[in-house]
Amino acid sequence: MLRMVSVLALFVSAAIVSLAFAQATHDEARVEPAQGKYTLLQNSSAYRGPNVESGELRPVHAGKKVVVTGATKDFAQVSLKDGAIGYVPLSAIALLRPADNSFILISDTPLYAGPHLANSTVATLRRGSYVQVIGVALYYLEIRLENGVVGFIPVGAVLEHTDLSGSGSDRHSRLRPMGVAFQHRLSIRRRFHHRTNIRHHRPNSQRRRRRSLHRL
Repeated sequence: MLRMVSVLALFVSAAIVSLAFAQATHDEARVEPAQGKYTLLQNSSAYRGPNVESGELRPVHAGKKVVVTGATKDFAQVSLKDGAIGYVPLSAIALLRPADNSFILISDTPLYAGPHLANSTVATLRRGSYVQVIGVALYYLEIRLENGVVGFIPVGAVLEHTDLSGSGSDRHSRLRPMGVAFQHRLSIRRRFHHRTNIRHHRPNSQRRRRRSLHRL
C-alpha cells in the first residue's frame, strides 16, 4: 500500500512538472507585438516557426534589414519581401538602440532579463522610482540600476513624453509605442479645434448672407 501511494505521488509530481514546463514553453513561444526595421548582425535563417525544429524558410544575410512585426523570447517575427512570415533568432538582429536619460515609473513593474515577458525577473521596481535608461529594444527599455544590475521594462511603465538620445524623427520612432495614446488624443484635439475655428471664423460674405436670410 505504501509503495502504491509513493508511486501515485511520484506520478502526480511528474504531471505537475510537465504542466509547468508546458506552460513555460507556451509563454516563451507567445508572440508579443513589435514593429520596426532592424539590421541583421550576422547570416542566419528565417524559420517557419519560433524554433529551429520548425524548419528553415529561407536564409537571411548580415547587413540586410528585416521588418519586425512581433517577438517571442528567443525569436523575432519578421515580414519577408515576398510577404511570408518567418522567425529569426533575436541574437542575429541588432535590436538594441542606445539611449541615455532618466525616466519616472508610473506603475510597479518587474525588471526582466530580456525584452520579453517570458524572461526571468531580475528585480521588482516601484511606482515613482527614477530609472536610468541606457537602451531601447522593441517595446522595452533597457535600464541600469544603481547597483549595476541591467534589465528591461515595458515602455508602458514610464511617462509618455520623455526624451531619449537622438534627434527629431529618429528619437520619435524609437519611442512611438510609448506615445501612441498621447498622439491620438492630440490629433482629436486638433480636429475639434479645426472644426470650431471653421464655425466661428466664417467669411464676412457668409455672415451677411445669413443676416439677410433672417430678415426675410
